Amino acid sequence: MIKKSGRLVRCISARHKHFSSGVKDEVGKHIRRAQAVEVFRASYCQYSNVGGNSDTVSVSVADIDDILIDSKVRPSALLGAFSVAGGLLGVASALSPIKQCTQLMNKIVDEATETVLNDSVRDISITIEDGGNSGGNANAYGDIKDTLKFHRDVRIVDEDTVLDSIRDAESATKGEKTLLTVHETLRSGLSSVLKISDVV
Repeated sequence: MIKKSGRLVRCISARHKHFSSGVKDEVGKHIRRAQAVEVFRASYCQYSNVGGNSDTVSVSVADIDDILIDSKVRPSALLGAFSVAGGLLGVASALSPIKQCTQLMNKIVDEATETVLNDSVRDISITIEDGGNSGGNANAYGDIKDTLKFHRDVRIVDEDTVLDSIRDAESATKGEKTLLTVHETLRSGLSSVLKISDVV
């Protein structure tokens, strides 16, 4: 659930009551991961002042929490740590005196979240194809996948950054190429860190 400029967008409520024993752990892993990732992003938004005072952005994980409870999946043991990490990163972003650094951090958080949730959506699709698509489970898995897709497609910022102009340019300077490399390294690193939530 995302609240932006006073508008509330709510994703499809998920039906998730009857899991096949063979795939419950696999699906549960991705639900746990999605909750931790969005807790991180929600905390980041809370402390980074994304959008400014006139256009605040907040992320809610209430729909993922409901799935977690109804499917009896335990949350990640690192949930608190992810919340604190998101908040600290948000504070660092808000205190940055250079606007481009703040934009870059917003972009990294968005893209890392998208990468992690996209991997989960893909893996759940594979799980359904490989045997989870039986009886009432097809709808349950499909609804969970739809919920994760909703969160994957959410952006905390819509504005273009300096990175977008560099990517679109036919020729980039050495410094610009270095900036792109740093961005990709940080995005990839954050994605990898966020993924550990499903095993702890």
